[in-house]
Amino acid sequence: MVIWGAQAESTHKYMHKGSLIGVTGRLQTRSYENKEGVRVYVTEVIAEEVDFLSWDDKDTTKGEKPHSANKGSFEDMTPIDNGDIPF
Repeated sequence: MVIWGAQAESTHKYMHKGSLIGVTGRLQTRSYENKEGVRVYVTEVIAEEVDFLSWDDKDTTKGEKPHSANKGSFEDMTPIDNGDIPF
């Protein structure tokens, strides 16, 4: 995953291995030649939006919870029955 700017700084500051995050972005495939002359193909997720879905108190500074780019929460979501999905 590739994250830039303030999103990268916040993600580095508050998240750690095993933290749950939601990522909206795009896939990018590229290739390059490594030191041995072998063509290497890479597929990356270029993050456009990162939402922190879980965090521990030890992940925060001064007791503040990190804020994601979206101000929503799970409380305003309406559960649906799988029968309501048209596909």
